[in-house]
Amino acid sequence: MTINFTGLASGNDRGVVRFGPHRFWAERGLIHCEDSRDNSFNTYSVATMLRRMSAISDMLGNSTDREIHSEDQFDQANRARHQRMLEGMVDTVRKAQEQGMPSDATARRDLARRQPLTLVVPGLRHSM
Repeated sequence: MTINFTGLASGNDRGVVRFGPHRFWAERGLIHCEDSRDNSFNTYSVATMLRRMSAISDMLGNSTDREIHSEDQFDQANRARHQRMLEGMVDTVRKAQEQGMPSDATARRDLARRQPLTLVVPGLRHSM
């Protein structure tokens, strides 16, 4: 039997949390998720992502004593991978909360204000 890992969880690398084939990042007050296996894309609210993170945390906390104190490297690696993902997602969720929800008028105004501005200045003609 062969077990292949599709990737390890990593903390924020330029604001992106990787967990297996998934990438999570905060943008415009929402959490975006991309699956590299089929290039699918989902968007989650902060509340939804916090509920999912809580469920994963509860799952890790409710593990049996065998898994928690296990000498098995697979159990230890799996728990550590999930824990690193949760730690990275805390920063991502916090960043999304700071950005504000897209339905909030002040967040939309702030986003528009932060957009790059292009000014066109007409050239001057020199006549001799």
